[in-house]
Amino acid sequence: MLPDAAAHGDVKMLKVLRGLRLVRLLRLLKLLKIDEIIATLETTLKVNLKVLKVGKMVGLLLFLMHLLGCFWYMLHAEGGYEVTWLSEYDGGSGLEKPPHLQYLYSVYWALTTLTTVGYGDITPVNDLERIYTLGALLVGALVFGYLLSAVGSLIANLDNRANMVEGKLEMMQEVILHSDMPAELAQRIRSYTEFYYSRQSVYDVADAFAHLTPALERDVNKFFLSQSVEGIPLLRVHSSRPFKVDVLAKLKPAFAEAKEDALTKGAPSSDLYFLRKGSVHATSDYLGSLRPAFVLTELGRCFGEHALFGGVCPVTYVAFTRCELFTLSTDALGASVRAHLPPEEQERLEHDLVAESCRKNRMRYLNLRVRVVEMRDEMTRTGRAGAAIVRTCAVLTLQAAQIRRLATPAGYTRFDLCAMWASGEAPTAAPAPTAVTTRAVKAARPAAAAPVAKSSGESPSVLKAIGALERTMRTALSDHERTTRVEMAMLRDQNAALDKKVERVTEMLQAMQDKVGDALLAA
Repeated sequence: MLPDAAAHGDVKMLKVLRGLRLVRLLRLLKLLKIDEIIATLETTLKVNLKVLKVGKMVGLLLFLMHLLGCFWYMLHAEGGYEVTWLSEYDGGSGLEKPPHLQYLYSVYWALTTLTTVGYGDITPVNDLERIYTLGALLVGALVFGYLLSAVGSLIANLDNRANMVEGKLEMMQEVILHSDMPAELAQRIRSYTEFYYSRQSVYDVADAFAHLTPALERDVNKFFLSQSVEGIPLLRVHSSRPFKVDVLAKLKPAFAEAKEDALTKGAPSSDLYFLRKGSVHATSDYLGSLRPAFVLTELGRCFGEHALFGGVCPVTYVAFTRCELFTLSTDALGASVRAHLPPEEQERLEHDLVAESCRKNRMRYLNLRVRVVEMRDEMTRTGRAGAAIVRTCAVLTLQAAQIRRLATPAGYTRFDLCAMWASGEAPTAAPAPTAVTTRAVKAARPAAAAPVAKSSGESPSVLKAIGALERTMRTALSDHERTTRVEMAMLRDQNAALDKKVERVTEMLQAMQDKVGDALLAA
């Protein structure tokens, strides 16, 4: 009797030990952390790995199938019944099969139960197996319904940003079709919209990071500033971080295709433009002759600053290659300056804007001077100096004189940007610098058609006005030439003084070399 009791106790202990081995299955619960792993990979690789969430769901399904299959086999091995599902399956042949095939039968039953397929070839044959099957069916119904809804939602929201952009494009397309807009303009609008949202988030950045701590918010602002404002020389020199952050929120991305006008001459504008990528050529039409004035290739260079001085665009800015730009309205800039920059920083920004405008006007002035010299050379070479050519030279000279006044800071004394920013007023419209030039061109056109004015049948009053205009232009031309000669003389004097300094330095170096040589020989 005692040996039988001892044997029965050993069997119980063996069953307990086998049950404790199931605790090792809890290690598989680490798979539940796969969401954290996917989030870490998305942040590190900077990609959208939502597709992996489908794999996570498949992995969880396989994990649950494995658990149900293992417990299903345990009912056969440890259930205490002589007749089990394995002994009844395929005439009991499964009892003699190796363990890997028995595991295959178990997970096969588990998967057909989870997916509610239930082929019926493996069925419970005792009460314990029936109770376990009821629980497995309940779990299977819940899991299968969850998987269907989760996978459908995941596929629908696989790329939220693309869905939102597509919705905006569809709305825009509906408006275009309803308004019967030209195809070329509609294509430009669509291209810009796609570009805009390729550079701009569809979400509100301020709302997305509103919950951050001050330290995190500071680091986030530092990163965004390094991608935009810190690349603009006109803005990065200012030490006020709140000013830069405020400007960052107001910058808008823009682009211009190659050979497309980014800004047209004579067009009113209220925006500043900052070059982000590509190159921009500034061209001007001098009496029918289209000539390049200057080229902007440095990233962050500004143009359109005439909007701050109340004028129209003096040149046409043409994109030489596909250009990416930032735009900033003058009102938005004024509000940021007024809110965040102290007076000394405002004066510095005003100085930088005036210097930028002066730099461009100097290039325009030099181009006009070159044009006048070319026309004079042509008159000298051909020996013809008709009234039309003289008038054209006088017109260009007057233009150069007007531009020259804006090529120095003295030409901007009537503009007080600091006072304008402090008051919040809009820039005062300046008188158009080409008004005299336009009248001169109109007077020059009939002369170009008929060099001899008297033979054209014009009235004496018109002839008198033309003669007075010619005398005024000749006087201006002579004054300009006189000023140019004085400047050239000053440059020659400066060059001569510099040559003398170079000669003196050379003589000093030669004397030092001689002394060093004598000292070496004496040693």
